[in-house]
Amino acid sequence: MATVIANAAGFERLKERVKKHANKAMKLGQVQPTMRVGVITVIPVQDGYFANWNQYSLYRVSVEGTVPHINGWDVVARVEHLGSGTLVHLTPGVDAVDPKWRTWGNACEHCNTDRRRNDLVILRHQDGREIAVGRNCLADFLGCDGDEVNLAYWFRQPRYDEDDYLGGEHARLYTPVQVLTRASAIIRHLGYVSKSTSDREGVSPTSHWLDMMLHNASHFRSLFPDVVSNDADADIASKVLEWCLGNRESSSEYLRNLCLICENEVVHPKQLGYIASAISAWERAMQDEMQRKHEKPKAWLDGDKVKNLEAKVLRASISQGYYGTTTIVAMVSEDDDHQYPMVWFATGSHELKPGEMVTVSGTVKDRNEHPKYGKQTILTRCKIS
Repeated sequence: MATVIANAAGFERLKERVKKHANKAMKLGQVQPTMRVGVITVIPVQDGYFANWNQYSLYRVSVEGTVPHINGWDVVARVEHLGSGTLVHLTPGVDAVDPKWRTWGNACEHCNTDRRRNDLVILRHQDGREIAVGRNCLADFLGCDGDEVNLAYWFRQPRYDEDDYLGGEHARLYTPVQVLTRASAIIRHLGYVSKSTSDREGVSPTSHWLDMMLHNASHFRSLFPDVVSNDADADIASKVLEWCLGNRESSSEYLRNLCLICENEVVHPKQLGYIASAISAWERAMQDEMQRKHEKPKAWLDGDKVKNLEAKVLRASISQGYYGTTTIVAMVSEDDDHQYPMVWFATGSHELKPGEMVTVSGTVKDRNEHPKYGKQTILTRCKIS
């Protein structure tokens, strides 16, 4: 579901757009998108007083749709190219797609051409195959009787909110740190409201106030005279920006997309919601890190099972004894703040090199304290891979 705010002219544009999508959905034998409309009465503030004689109405419109399933194919992502990289927008309900789409480029696998495209769609077949198809090739590839498939209909959250239904396209653009500085001020005073929370509770999202603060500053100041960015907000913006830029190799498409947006020189208006969410995400990451620092080290008890623990081999020495060959394997597992030395007296000969990273599973047998290596947890019946 996508929710937008529109004035009278914008509402008419939106109705025509939804009608167009509904007609195409009907031709494809799919569920048609629907609209829910509410009216918001706005009373402007002038010189600190409500200007009742100048009140006007806006429309809060929610557009709902479903993802079509055609001939065994589902839309699982949309690829958007930026100057600094490729954003992969996952369809709601899809957890991940093949990482190769991050560097795929603009090549359509249906027509086998590589050219500049506004939209490249990732389709997944019911057998698990994924394919990249250009927007203009969707109808032909899916066999939709030649109907041009409008991409906005193909997503559970249609791209209606990329149009500005309150006016024209914004002319002014801002750098990531400028946007983050102002977003910090808004969140500090008003709290953070995501788009999903806005749709669910009927309140304005943080991205709405951020857009107003950037592009209609006088109106924003009349509503929130105390919401002003300061040096503390600039400091937070710098820290958030540094954190975002460190997530290019993240397995999370959300974090990686944040990084790519922050690598650009300017932030496009349609990306304001995305970049504003970075402050909330950064705060959660800092809280998690602080919590990890205060966590007590693992306290294994005799008989506890250790499963799939990542560890580094410190040494592996082979000795001959009365009962045959034994390999003494010393390992260490570590997190951000603690190390957990372990030792395994393995039967037979095992070729393990110091510094090698392994995955170990076994059972805690006992603990000892080595005069050189300190406290160690003794493992038995181990499997190492």
